[in-house]
Amino acid sequence: YKPCLVISDIMMPKLNGIELCKAIKSDDEIKSIPIILLTSLAEPEDILRGLESGADNFIIKPYEEESLLMRVSSLLNKIESNKNDNNLQSSVDVSFNDKVYKINSDRGQILDLLMSTFQNALEQNRELIQNQMEMTMLNEQLEERVEQRTSNLIDEIYERKKAEEELIKYQNTLEQMVGERTSELSKANHSLIEEIRERTKIEQEQKLLASVIETSPDYIIIANQSKKVIYRNETAKRLKKALGILPENYMLTSLNSPESADLILEEAIPYAIKNGHWQGETTMIDENKEEIFCSQTITVHRNAEDEIEFFSTTIRDITKIKQIEKDLARKTEDFQRVNEELKQFAYIASHDLQEPLRMISSYTRLLAKRYKDKLDENANDYINFAVDGAIRMQKLIDALLYYSRIGNLIKKFRPVNLNESVENAKLNLHLLIEETKANIVYENLPTVMADSTQMTQLLQNLISNSLKYKPEGLIPEIKISAKSNKKFWTISITDNGIGIEELDYERIFQVFQRLHAKNEYSGTGMGLAICKRIVEYHDGRIWVDSKFGKGSTFSFTIPKESNQSTDNPQ
Repeated sequence: YKPCLVISDIMMPKLNGIELCKAIKSDDEIKSIPIILLTSLAEPEDILRGLESGADNFIIKPYEEESLLMRVSSLLNKIESNKNDNNLQSSVDVSFNDKVYKINSDRGQILDLLMSTFQNALEQNRELIQNQMEMTMLNEQLEERVEQRTSNLIDEIYERKKAEEELIKYQNTLEQMVGERTSELSKANHSLIEEIRERTKIEQEQKLLASVIETSPDYIIIANQSKKVIYRNETAKRLKKALGILPENYMLTSLNSPESADLILEEAIPYAIKNGHWQGETTMIDENKEEIFCSQTITVHRNAEDEIEFFSTTIRDITKIKQIEKDLARKTEDFQRVNEELKQFAYIASHDLQEPLRMISSYTRLLAKRYKDKLDENANDYINFAVDGAIRMQKLIDALLYYSRIGNLIKKFRPVNLNESVENAKLNLHLLIEETKANIVYENLPTVMADSTQMTQLLQNLISNSLKYKPEGLIPEIKISAKSNKKFWTISITDNGIGIEELDYERIFQVFQRLHAKNEYSGTGMGLAICKRIVEYHDGRIWVDSKFGKGSTFSFTIPKESNQSTDNPQ
């Protein structure tokens, strides 16, 4: 089989069109078969390579069917006419881009090729012009569309910008509203938390109160406007059960004795309705059906319209307290009687001892005066001991008598300038002050409501102690100062004496208490006891702060407002 014509695409998978063309033209039997190459390649090198391989014509893809058929018909006719033509094919060397292509074609083929190429160029040119026109038209349409789209975009951008401004404005307003609402919610949340805490606290307090009420040993009862009981605590429940009171008969006065029930209905409740509260002593029947003494309160509770809502009562058994009060009253009476007898005894004893002591002292001194030279040395010592004992006994009795009188006088306090009291005390102690060369400093002491004589005695005793209780050869340094608070003046006397040990702070204020032997320091043991009695008589207190061997500070208080009594002395 020998084809009349071969049409081949240059681009094929295994054997491309140019290699096929070379293979056919190299075979003597089939090399006369004309070949048309189909290609999309439009470069001159591609066409020259095709001619070099022996191709008879080219058709550039894409192509029209009519054009292909016309090329096929034309090529076949030329081959037929060339059979009678004796012109031999000649080889032509074509140089393009510094490369030489050897083309074995006759002039007709080359001319057909050129015409074909020219036709393809014209067709491509027409297509290019057509495409250019279409591109121009499309470009104009595109420009119109772009212009319209640009205008639309400008309008859209403007609208969007306007919308964004509105949105920002709305967003700002919304943020402000959200902020305000958040703040309100935060406050509301805080208030709610506080309210929950307060309610929780109230609930806990109510539970605590309910527990206290339920476990209270007192009888706690609540009754409505008709005096019928609507609540009673556990203590009241037990008594109600013990007394066998029926619920329908349980009234506000059911636990009281008949006499107290009448008192409550006729006096206590009307008084409570008028004044809101009544308190008094009643009696009630206990579990043993015996009458006991009670302290009872009745309270009226009203609503917002000032209408009576309910009554509450608390009943406390005070039988033991009553018995204690009775025992205490009896003991107080016995104590007052004994105290009065002791005071009378102390006064009588000290008064009646004065005369015998004066007689002993006088006759002992007379004995010593008349028989001084007639007695031996031991007898004189005995007489001196007797005189000294009588003198000390006289001082002790005087102190005891003064001590017993303090507190038995009517309090008639007057303004007392303590600066003057110190001066009076110094005057009474001038011999001892001169003997010890003491330095006493004070200034700006207050004026207090007190007994002038007792204030002088108080300061005199304290200064005397500072002068007396000092190391041998030491010059006493005494400072008297004052300070105040809302209710009291505090007066302090500081010295540089021998000091007091802490375990003796309380003991030194007791009657007849001495810390030293009489041959070391003289005294009766009554001075500080009298000081304490005077201070307590003025509703104050006295104490000491001291460092043993380095001095002491005695302090006492005097009220700024005196509490004077108009009672008769006992």
